[in-house]
Amino acid sequence: MRSAGFVERLGIIIFVIAAGAGCSGGGAAPRACQADDGCGAAARCVGGACVANAPPVAVIAPPASPQAFALVELDGGGSADPDAPRDAVASHAWTIAPVGAPCAPPTVAGTGPLARVRFACAGRYAVELVVRDQLGLESAPARLELDVAPYAGTPPVTAGPDVALGHLCQGEPLRCAPDGPVALSATLSAAGAQGSVRWRWTVEPPAGRPLGADRRATFTPGPEDAAPAVAIETDGAAISGDWVFRVEAADDAGVLGAAATRVSVGNRPPAIAVTPPPEAAHAYDAAGPRLVADGRIPISVTDPDGDPLEPRTVTWHHAGDGDGGVFEGEDLGAALTFRVAVPYTSPADAAYLTGGAGLERTIVVTVADANGEPARADLPVTVGNRPPAVVSAPSGGLGILHAFDPIARRYRATQELWRVVDPDGDPIWPTGGTGDAACDRLTLLSDGAVIVECSGAYQTPSDLAAFVGLHTIAPSIADPWTATALPAAQLSIGNGLPTATSSTVTQVVACTRPPDDALCCRWSGSVCVQYPLVIPARTYAVAPKVSDPDGDPVQVAFSAGVTPMSVRCEGGACEGATAVAPEVATCTATQATSTQTFSVTDGADSPTTPSATFSYVRTCQ
Repeated sequence: MRSAGFVERLGIIIFVIAAGAGCSGGGAAPRACQADDGCGAAARCVGGACVANAPPVAVIAPPASPQAFALVELDGGGSADPDAPRDAVASHAWTIAPVGAPCAPPTVAGTGPLARVRFACAGRYAVELVVRDQLGLESAPARLELDVAPYAGTPPVTAGPDVALGHLCQGEPLRCAPDGPVALSATLSAAGAQGSVRWRWTVEPPAGRPLGADRRATFTPGPEDAAPAVAIETDGAAISGDWVFRVEAADDAGVLGAAATRVSVGNRPPAIAVTPPPEAAHAYDAAGPRLVADGRIPISVTDPDGDPLEPRTVTWHHAGDGDGGVFEGEDLGAALTFRVAVPYTSPADAAYLTGGAGLERTIVVTVADANGEPARADLPVTVGNRPPAVVSAPSGGLGILHAFDPIARRYRATQELWRVVDPDGDPIWPTGGTGDAACDRLTLLSDGAVIVECSGAYQTPSDLAAFVGLHTIAPSIADPWTATALPAAQLSIGNGLPTATSSTVTQVVACTRPPDDALCCRWSGSVCVQYPLVIPARTYAVAPKVSDPDGDPVQVAFSAGVTPMSVRCEGGACEGATAVAPEVATCTATQATSTQTFSVTDGADSPTTPSATFSYVRTCQ
């Protein structure tokens, strides 16, 4: 029976653990949950909050006056788990070591709360008990130092030594038995027996494993023999633990004495053979949009003793993968599958797939054999990313022409330089600068083509010289996790030379007599004093014919006699330039020509500057 003091101590432990796991205390609030699998392997969901699993508490009840050769019962039934009723003690592990005893201590194979042992000699022994809860968390060892007194008198009956064996299950139908022979023996040292001595062997199976149709112990030739052989056997049922065989000697007057032999049948836990999954590849599902990954993990669970296995439990634990994150799968027997899905609305969501703080994905496999021995495997699942890759890049420098944008008033040149792809289909985009201020705009098309656009501001034609020429461009592209530098490319922006075309404009002057026409008179005030004599000089507009293959604005410079000496032409139209035509001395059949030489440039350095003439002809008739 548990003492009131133990109950009080256990209550304090429960309060401290609950306070530490479930109360914020001014710190972080407890994690919310709906079920245990949302709290990880070391916590449970209690009242909608994740509460850390508290270790169980091991307690050993001291036995009363233990003596050598006597069967001593070590009672750990007072052990408890502060998380009850959600958790409980699942197994007990006993160890005994000599502190001042001259002989080897007994061993305990069973995992139950009650361990029955016999000490082979008097002395001091240290008994330790470690209990494990249902989540596999162990308690701190409970330690009890035990003084074993000598037997009060000569034991009247002595049984053979304790036996420790393993076991093996095999055959069809399945039979489980110790992996070595079990031979019992007993001797009587007491004298003065009245009549013949009668022997009687009985068996006490391990706790919780009663004898029955599927679990039995058979004596040969029979339980009335002083030294029978024993066959311990089950039909696939649990067999491990301490089998205590008691022998009693009696005569006509009554019982002479009793002794016991403990047969400890050991058990090995199941073996889970699984290779930790490699980093899983992912893909981008644009229809979601979401990031997805899946995989398959071969698994094999066997028992080294051949025990039948209980149905295993597989959970897909995940945390830190955002709202709507999915981690699920199937147990196919020979393999476990998993599927990951994370909603994607911005690059920040990528951390919920891989690389994020607090991100967890673990497949937890738990299985037990028929003896209740558990095994567990934690299989972490990670998802990887492949960075964007370059499909093609220019092998050398590229030369392109430019064009003039009259609306934006800029020089422009556009060229595809690279083709890229993301192996996972992730969204990708140009990132960082290009290293060239004039060619700083990148466009990534849906087919993976990376287009670079160069532009330069226009104020005067001389600005073109700063735009054309060699540009070195070295940008990067990125997916939501990784940036990839593109091979540097050299782009030579070329220039088409402007053209200038000579042209002639003719004006026909008709000289008639006054008063019909006074064009050809020499005037003296308001009086025509002579006719025909002269056609006076006049001012006329100079309209040079120039063009540029790139559509650039050009500058036209005249040799002499034009005001202004230099004009700007754009879009086929030139600014106003004027010149003065010479006088024609006499009108009849007379022609006067005024010729202006001009050159044209678009402002860029050119091997030649095209030149031409503009002729203005006045003809009299």
